[in-house]
Amino acid sequence: MAATPAPGLASSAPSAAPSGGVRPGQAPSLAGLDRAPFRWSGPGQDQLPVRLRGVVPSWLRGDLVRTAPALFEQNGWRADHWFDGLGLLYGFRFDAAGVSFRQRLLASQVAADAAQGQSRLASFGTRTRRSRLQRLLQPVPQATDNTNVNVIPWQGAWLALTESQHQHVIDPDDLASRGLYRYEDGLPAGLMMTAHPHFDHASKALVNVGTSLGRRNQILVFRQKPGESKRQIEGSLSLERSPYLHDFGVSERHVVLIDHPLRLSGLSMLFSNRPLIEHHRWEPEQGTCLRVLDRQSGRWTTYETDTCFCFHTVNCFDDGEDVVFDVLAYGDASVVGALGTEALACGRRPALTPRYLRARLRPGGGRVELEPLSPQGFEFPAIAYRQQHGQPYSVAWGASFPGSSWQSQLLRVEAGQVRRFEEEGMVYGEPIFVPRPQAEGPTDGVLLSVGCHLGEPRSSLVILDAEQMRPIAHCDLELSLPLGFHGNFQAR
Repeated sequence: MAATPAPGLASSAPSAAPSGGVRPGQAPSLAGLDRAPFRWSGPGQDQLPVRLRGVVPSWLRGDLVRTAPALFEQNGWRADHWFDGLGLLYGFRFDAAGVSFRQRLLASQVAADAAQGQSRLASFGTRTRRSRLQRLLQPVPQATDNTNVNVIPWQGAWLALTESQHQHVIDPDDLASRGLYRYEDGLPAGLMMTAHPHFDHASKALVNVGTSLGRRNQILVFRQKPGESKRQIEGSLSLERSPYLHDFGVSERHVVLIDHPLRLSGLSMLFSNRPLIEHHRWEPEQGTCLRVLDRQSGRWTTYETDTCFCFHTVNCFDDGEDVVFDVLAYGDASVVGALGTEALACGRRPALTPRYLRARLRPGGGRVELEPLSPQGFEFPAIAYRQQHGQPYSVAWGASFPGSSWQSQLLRVEAGQVRRFEEEGMVYGEPIFVPRPQAEGPTDGVLLSVGCHLGEPRSSLVILDAEQMRPIAHCDLELSLPLGFHGNFQAR
C-alpha cells in the first residue's frame, strides 16, 4: 500500500495504566483467563529478544504486526466478552540485522477508563456504567476505541481497527497510537465500520462497509483511495433491522453482504447500558440473505439461502456474469455467546468449526444453495491475497481447533484435500501468506503464524513453507502472547 502521509488526527488517545485487582462486591474474577491462550505475561516489556531456530528466508524483509485482546479485568473493570479485552499490538521485524520483536498496550480511552474502574464507551459484549443523567444527556453511548480486532498498513502507518467509527493510527516503528484517524467527508460521524476492509487491486482503493443507526439502519459501502481522507460511497442499503457485519466480499464488479438473521435495531440502543450484542436478536425463521451490490450502477440484488451465521469470508470473484462467494458459516450464532469471558475462564472452549461453503450467485436473484468446498472446518482464513483476492483461486489456509484443548492445527485446503501442521502444546492462530518475490504460483511463499504454549510461558512465530506446510524457522519469545484475531505483513 502507498506510503503517503497520514491525514490530520483528532486529539491523541490517553495512556493506559497498569492493571490492578477486582474490588469486593464485583462479579467473579476472571482469573481463569490467566492461562494460555488468553494469558499475556509481558506488561512493561516493550521489546524482548528473539531466539531463532532454523533459517529465515533471505527474501523475507518487512513487518508482521498483529493485535489481540490482552487484559480482561482491571481495578474493578472487567471485559465480559473476549472481543472486549484491552488491545495489545505486537510486531516482528525482519531485516538485515535479523528478527526483532516489540509490543505495546494500546493507549485507548477504554483502557484509560478501565484503569479508573470505569466503563463509559459502548463495547461489543460489556455493559457500560452510565448514570441515568448521563444516559439522558447522551441517549446513545459513544462507541469503543479499543481497536483490538485487526491492524492493516495504510498511508505510511498502520490502522488498528474494531467495529466502530474509531480507528487508531499506529506508528510503524514503536507501535504507539498517534491518535484517532480523522476522515474528511460528510459520512455519518457514528458510522460503525467493519474491521475487515478489503483492498481493491483494480482501483487501488480500500473498500469497507459501515452501518449508520437510526429508525431504519443504513448500510453504506464506500471506498477510499491512497493519499485521501475522503470516502466515496458506492452503494447504500436501508434496513429496519441490519445484520451484524464482521466481514464481506469484494470482487472487481461487486460487493456481497451476508444478511444473516442476527439483526440489530438501532432504536433499542437509546438510553441503554447494555452491550452492542444484546441489541441484536437471532431470528432464524427469517433466514439468511446475500445482498449483492453492482459497484458501477449501485443496484442491489437479493438472494435467499439457508439460515447460517458468518464471521469471515474467504474470497469473492466474478466468473462471467456470476459472482462466486466463499464463506465460513456456522449453523447458528451460538458461537458469539460462547466467547463470553466467564465461559472461557471456566475452561469451556467453543466449537470454532464453521463450514467452508460456496455460493454461486447468478444474475436475477432468487434462491441459492450453499455448496460445501471441504469437510474440514476452520477459522481465520487466508489466501494469496495480493495475487488472488477478488480473483479465481484454488488454495486457502486457516487454523482449526480439533480437540478438547486449544491446541490448534494450521491447514492448507485445496479441492477438499487438506495438509496440516501442528506442534504439541502450541496454539497457533491466523496464518498470513507472504509471497516470494517473483513467485511462480499462489503457494510460492511462506505462512507466518504466531502461537503460544499451553503449559509454559513462551510463544513462537513459525515460518512455514506454504506449499508443503513444513516449518522453515521459529522465532521464539520467553513470554505468553494471547491468541488474537488478525494482523498483516508489510514488505520493506
